Amino acid sequence: LRPALGLAVGAAMAALLAQGGEAQAANAPISLDLPVDCTPGRTCWISKFVDLDPGEGVRDYMCNGRANDGHTGVDIALRDRKAMEEGVRVLAAAPGVVKGTRDGMRDVSVRKDGRESLNGLDCGNGVAIAHDGGWVTQYCHMRRGSIRVRSGEQVERGQELGLVGMSGNTEYPHVHVAVRHKGKLFDPFLGLDGRPPASAGCGPGKVPLWTAAALEALAYTPVAIYNVGFSTTPPKAEDMRSGRFRGTELPGDAPAILLWAEIFGVEAGDELRLRLVAPDGTVIVDHKKTLEKRKARWFQYAGRKRRGAAWPEGTYRAEVSLARNTGGKTVHVSVTRELEVR
Repeated sequence: LRPALGLAVGAAMAALLAQGGEAQAANAPISLDLPVDCTPGRTCWISKFVDLDPGEGVRDYMCNGRANDGHTGVDIALRDRKAMEEGVRVLAAAPGVVKGTRDGMRDVSVRKDGRESLNGLDCGNGVAIAHDGGWVTQYCHMRRGSIRVRSGEQVERGQELGLVGMSGNTEYPHVHVAVRHKGKLFDPFLGLDGRPPASAGCGPGKVPLWTAAALEALAYTPVAIYNVGFSTTPPKAEDMRSGRFRGTELPGDAPAILLWAEIFGVEAGDELRLRLVAPDGTVIVDHKKTLEKRKARWFQYAGRKRRGAAWPEGTYRAEVSLARNTGGKTVHVSVTRELEVR
C-alpha cells in the first residue's frame, strides 16, 4: 500500500465534496457485500462513518455525528482484543485484482507510540483491490501476519483477505473500508448520489454501493452499545478492552457486583442508564448519567457492594440504555444481559 492510499484526507475530502456532478458520470456502480465475516450488532459494530461535513464539523450520511473530522471510510469494529485474537476474517467486498498490500506492522493502540511513529502509514496492514470501471476498495488496520493475498492476484467476492486487527492509526480492533472511483472518495451509503453536505435530507442515497443484503445488515443506529459485562471490582478500561471481563457468572460471596458498558458515538445531552435487577426483582443498581460532550467511544460502570453474607443466587438481569433527544423526538437504544450468581 502506497502512503497515498492511506488515510490522508485532504485531497480525498475535497474530491468527495466536489463529486456531485462527476458521480453521475461514473461507470456502472460497484456492488459491495459485507467486508467482514461477522454479524453486525452482535459480533461487530460500525464505530464510524464517512465524514460529509466540509469544514471542522462532523456529519455522517444520517446527519448525525458518528465520524471523526475528515474520516474517509466505514469502520467496522470488534468487541475487544480477545475477539481479534480469536480471528475475524476480512473479506473482499467485490471481485477484482489486488492492487497492493502491506503487512508486518504491530497490532497496538496508536496511543502507546504516538501517531508520529507511523511515518504516514496510518492505514497499517491492509489490502487495496482494483475493480472493474475504475473502482478501488481499501481495507486498513488488519492483523499483522494475516494478509492472505498478494499484488496482482485475482480475488473473488467474499474471498478472505486477512484478519481484523489494530495496526496503524487505531485504538481498537476494526477494519476501515474506503471506496474510491478513479481517485475520488465515495460514501458507500450515499453511492452515486454524491449529495453535498449542505443539501436537505438525510439517509442512504438512491443508488448506494452496498448490496441490499449488506445495506440491511449495516442498518444505521445512532449509537452502538457494543461491549457490556460484569466484574467484582472497579474495571479498568484496558482490562475490559482486552476481553478479561467477559464472564457471565459470579460467586455468591463476591465483594461487589459492577455492571459496565462501552459505547460508540455518544453525544452531549445523552442520558445513559445502567440498571441491574436481582432474581427477586430488587433493583440493586440504577445509575443515571447525563453526558456532557460528544465522544467517539465512552466507558461507564456502576455497581453495589455486598451487604449480607452472600448475594442471592439466581439470574440477574442487566440493562444498559441511552436516550437521545433529536429534533424534538427521543430515541432510545438499549441492550440487556444476564448474570448468573451461584
